Amino acid sequence: MINNLKKYVSGYVLFSLMMFTYSHAQVDTIQEIPKELWSLDENTVKAEKEIIAKKLLRNKYERIGVLCASTAVIVALGWYTFKSPDATDEVVTVAMKDQIEQMNKKMNILLEQNKQKTVNETINSNKQFPKTTAATGKKPSIITEWGSGLWCYGKRMGQDAVDNVVLLVLMGGLPGPINKLFNFWGSKLEELGNRVYHDADFHWFVTKQTQAVAYFNDLERAAALLPLANDEEEREHQRISMMWSADVLIKQLAKVVAFMEYQADQMSFLNTGCSIQMNASARYVYRHTKQFGHTLEIMLDDHTKHAEIPAYITSFRERLRSEQDSFCVNEHAALYDISDTIA
Repeated sequence: MINNLKKYVSGYVLFSLMMFTYSHAQVDTIQEIPKELWSLDENTVKAEKEIIAKKLLRNKYERIGVLCASTAVIVALGWYTFKSPDATDEVVTVAMKDQIEQMNKKMNILLEQNKQKTVNETINSNKQFPKTTAATGKKPSIITEWGSGLWCYGKRMGQDAVDNVVLLVLMGGLPGPINKLFNFWGSKLEELGNRVYHDADFHWFVTKQTQAVAYFNDLERAAALLPLANDEEEREHQRISMMWSADVLIKQLAKVVAFMEYQADQMSFLNTGCSIQMNASARYVYRHTKQFGHTLEIMLDDHTKHAEIPAYITSFRERLRSEQDSFCVNEHAALYDISDTIA
């Protein structure tokens, strides 16, 4: 009785904990949908700049490590390939030739044995039924004859399949699995190379380190559908979608602003004028991103402004694209042989 009571209490406690965890998870999920858009600030930009600086410094050390390892491998291969021949090399060459000849002899012997084995199996299979009849004095049944015939046929087919597979491997066959294997490891090496070796410019950061472009597209999609909503439920769905996309987009643009400021500081010793213009573009993007969230919230709360939201988002994106183009021009000028002075 006591044991049953303990089991009941334990089960009740576990069930209560599970329900509490589930309800807590549900509350967290509901709270993930923003009630108001996140606001960009200087502290966030500063923190993101520190993260970017650490990442790029780590990439620098990774490139040095890969370069040293590659150099060591190339030097070792070059030394092994181009070193002068001596008596040891001649002995190794003779030994390799002897091994190749022995392997050829063994291969010929195996082929002859395989051929003779096939002939013997064929002869034995033909003589099997008469031997059985002579030993037992009884004629084999039709089932036995069919079973024996199928067994011999399956055995020959299996041997042929194995021989064909071996032949395909020796002749460079099985392209499908081998290609998939090489493609898999090739893609892994390519990902590693792209992570270590990159241009570290504005285009690389926006496309590879953020999801700003994807969330801009998603925000424009939801904004276009919002004025076309047929009822309140659909309108609320599109509004929530826009709140989510806009909130994530502003956070992604915070990373972009941080990189723009970081890159402008790095270019100051290469080209002072370009660095000043890059900082100005970063400040412009910061200012309009901060205003964007506040303005969009006001327009979402006013149903009469919903039809104006798509045009507002498009104009905001065009303003950012204009500053992006200006930033990239000055970044390229600072990175590649364009100086402040005129010769």
